[in-house]
Amino acid sequence: LLLAGTALLLLRSGPQGGMRRLAGLLAAGTVLGIGALTLSEHLLGVDLGMDQLLATEAPGEVPGSSPNRAGVPGLLGLLLVGGGLMDLAWRRRVAPYLGLAVCLLELVPLVGFAYSIREFRQEVGWMENTWPTALALMALGTGLVVASGESTPQAVLWRKDSGGRLFRAWLPVVVLVPLVLGVLVLLGQHLGLFGAAVGTGVLVLSLVLIFVMVLWRSTSHLSRREGTERQAKEQLRQSEERYRTLFETIVEGFCTIELVFDSAGRPVDYRFLEINPAFIQQTGLQAAQGKLMRELAPNHEAHWFEIYGRVALTGEPAHFENEAKALGRYYEVSACRVGGPQSRKVALLFNDITVRKRAEAAVGQSEELFRTAFENGAVAMAL
Repeated sequence: LLLAGTALLLLRSGPQGGMRRLAGLLAAGTVLGIGALTLSEHLLGVDLGMDQLLATEAPGEVPGSSPNRAGVPGLLGLLLVGGGLMDLAWRRRVAPYLGLAVCLLELVPLVGFAYSIREFRQEVGWMENTWPTALALMALGTGLVVASGESTPQAVLWRKDSGGRLFRAWLPVVVLVPLVLGVLVLLGQHLGLFGAAVGTGVLVLSLVLIFVMVLWRSTSHLSRREGTERQAKEQLRQSEERYRTLFETIVEGFCTIELVFDSAGRPVDYRFLEINPAFIQQTGLQAAQGKLMRELAPNHEAHWFEIYGRVALTGEPAHFENEAKALGRYYEVSACRVGGPQSRKVALLFNDITVRKRAEAAVGQSEELFRTAFENGAVAMAL
């Protein structure tokens, strides 16, 4: 048992050096070998002289045919522990299941000791387990389960979801309540408060009541959880529907783009990820979704890439007016980054202001012509 505990400390999850792993393997192999040889003594009826190597007892001092020899349940537990320790070293992910099997196997004699059930703690003709041995093996089995890290079956114990919380909440109840009720029933029988039949009835009724309560609380929790999730999904659906309606009906162009950078980190292009129906009318670009801007307009000015690249890298939104000569249009644009600092996606809301810009230019030209005529005319003019 000491070797098994040492091996468990050496082989638990985490970084393992060569010497540490080798020492753990040797200890685990020794545990496995001792368990197998001692069990063969029981099965084959031979005495290999292993039982009294460390301590000598005269035959007859303890019940059984062989002093110092562990019983079959204990040896089976030791074999499973040894196999689990070897599995820890080779990372085969069987160790937690072997550890769980050890815990269940040793739970039987422990219950036998707690309730004085001799049949639970002794095999006929073979030496019974002692409660320290059973308790130590259960501790080693628990250690195998815990030492396996995030492997199942214990992973549910550490989960932060509703399943993990539910498991942690009810595990002590499911384990401890039957044990405590059994002790109380035995105590009542010992004090003469009721007989065995009444005690059994009380125990059964209590367990039924407790498990019904567990089932009711569990289903209530799951129902509340499902209701909350259903409400959240409905709110998300409504939000997406409102977004989709706005996306499809606004007269402004809208798109999301992903910037493309060269090896020097300069923005050189962008790809259209999503466009709204007004996009084509606002830009004149057909089937743009999924394509690069350079594919659609090879002569598109570099300052557009620089502005959008700066928005993607800094996360600072931009609002500006600029000319896209390759498209023959002027635009008023609002741009913002989509996602976190590592994102290179930008959302654009834009409007074609070419008509306004041309009208402003025409007005400017008319004013310039009038000013020239006013200043250079031969005929006197006054306002």
